[in-house]
Amino acid sequence: MMVYPIPPGLFCVPSAIIALTGADLESVVIPALNRAQETPYLRGPIAGVSVPCIEAVLRELRCKVRHYKSGNLRAPLSTWATRSLKYPGRTLLVCTVGHALVIADGKIYDTYTPYGEAGDRHPCSHDTVVYAALVESASSTPD
Repeated sequence: MMVYPIPPGLFCVPSAIIALTGADLESVVIPALNRAQETPYLRGPIAGVSVPCIEAVLRELRCKVRHYKSGNLRAPLSTWATRSLKYPGRTLLVCTVGHALVIADGKIYDTYTPYGEAGDRHPCSHDTVVYAALVESASSTPD
């Protein structure tokens, strides 16, 4: 799965969803987030987004989300970037307290580094990961 370009000026959750899916912000991502948050509108502003809402949107966009299950979940972001080098072509959605990011092939993609940055050079490299999941497109996984 590839990491899609992140447009500048977005909040972290829409950025992560776009990076993972390549979906259009205005016509796909914002309405999907509003549906997941059960708001009375489709194109209104996005409030703070919970992890279950992010997962619901990714499933709606035909992605498979597999939670990372390990005692080593709470490691620094830079450690997760290094771990990702062992699994080339695999894409992770990770969250720290208050921030969502995408990791692939040793690089971290988010609103601060939309083109990717090595884990040890990322501005949040020392932040602790509190959620991690492997995200795969439906077309890349067997049913």
